[in-house]
Formats: sequence, structure tokens, C-alpha cells
Amino acid sequence: METANRIISGMENLDAVSAAPAHSNKLRRTIANSFNHLRGWACTALTAHSNFPLESRLFDLVILDEASQCSLAAVLPLAYRAKRLVVVGDPYQLNPIVSISDGLMKEIATRTGLDNDDLRERGIHHKDGSAYAAFRFAARPQSPVMLQEHYRCHPHIARWFNKTFYGNQLTVLTDISDTSDRDRAIYWDDVIGTAKRPANGSWINQEEAQRAVHLIRSLIQAGYRNVGVVAPFNAQARLIDRLAQREIGQD
Repeated sequence: METANRIISGMENLDAVSAAPAHSNKLRRTIANSFNHLRGWACTALTAHSNFPLESRLFDLVILDEASQCSLAAVLPLAYRAKRLVVVGDPYQLNPIVSISDGLMKEIATRTGLDNDDLRERGIHHKDGSAYAAFRFAARPQSPVMLQEHYRCHPHIARWFNKTFYGNQLTVLTDISDTSDRDRAIYWDDVIGTAKRPANGSWINQEEAQRAVHLIRSLIQAGYRNVGVVAPFNAQARLIDRLAQREIGQD
């Protein structure tokens, strides 16, 4: 009831927030004036500077999600704004994607009087560290709290990464009541193909694209109504789409 009343009382503030231009001082002022009515806020780490004033202890609590994929530099301004900070992440996910070479990172560390290996060990290395790794090191000897309940993947998929990465500590609670017994949860199809990168655009692999279309057709013929295809490169996704439309049809 308290939350509902706050939402109702803050409706005018919601209108003001939506009407304010992005990345403007007016938006920051509107948000600041809405704090007493709108108590919860969500944004990306990189847009916090355009939404909230750089004010110490601005928030009672900041929850930093996907911290293993955030650089420490990106989240320090959020930590500065927090009275308390909760860091949530998975050390087995990818680190932040940084295009700086290893040699340049080592040179920068040397010129600034720092040890590149020490930065990596403490989790604060710009390329090989992350916000999760940095806070995990800083919190020692306290260990992270592991969230053990998993609801996302089919148990047959989850059992692989549960064993490989988490020592079978996860409890898989995914509801599979609507999954047919004939469905295979995970399947590996190794395609021998050649990846090529045209003069313009990203990588493509003709053989893999043709195999993907073959699988789409076979699944549709088997009675599946919805089939999704994910490719790591835009050009490959477009190639699969073109082949599928040509060989299977738009419908």
C-alpha cells in the first residue's frame, strides 16, 4: 500500500521526468525534485552521470548488477553516490570488453609506477579486472554470498555449467512442465566451414548459415511453431535470414 501511494503521489513527477530532454540539466533537476516521491531508480552504469547529481551518499542503497561485466572505472561514481553498496555478479562471465592491447596496459602501469601483475591480482586491472573482482578482493577475508537457486535453463543444459563451473552447487528449479519428453535440451552440431570477412561488414560463414537453415526447416517440419536463431555477427544473421526466406519462405 505504501508503494502504491508513492506511485500515485508521484505521477506528476513521472510526467515531468518523461518530458525532460535526455542528457540535460533539466532532467537532472527533475529527477532530484522527484526523490521524495519516486524512491527507486534504475539506469545503466554509464548513464548515471546524465541522470543524477554527483553527490556523496545520494542513495541509501545502490545495487550494482552484472558487476563482473562492468569496469571499476564505470562503477566508482555509483559507489560514491551510495551509503551502502550491493555488488552482484558472476566471475565466470566475460570481463568488460576493452580494446586496449596488453602491451599498452603494461606500459601505462609502468609509467605510472604501478605493477601490472599486482593490478590484475587485486582485480582492478582495467582489462583483466572488473568491478566484481575489485570488490571481491577488497572485501577479503569475507567471501561472496553465492546465489544457488537457478530458474533460467533446462536442467539438462544447466547440469553442464553447474558441474564445470560451480561444482554442482546450484539447485536447478526451472519449470519444464510444458516441455515434451522428445525435446532435446542441448545438441552439438559441428560444422566444417570457413569464416570470411568481406571488405565491408562483419564475419560470415556460408556453410554454417546453410546448416542453420537446414535445421530450421527440419524443426518446422517436425511441428515446432517457434524457432529462434542467434548469431554473433550481424552479417551472419542477415545471411541466415536471406537463405531462410529463399529456401523456406517468409511465413
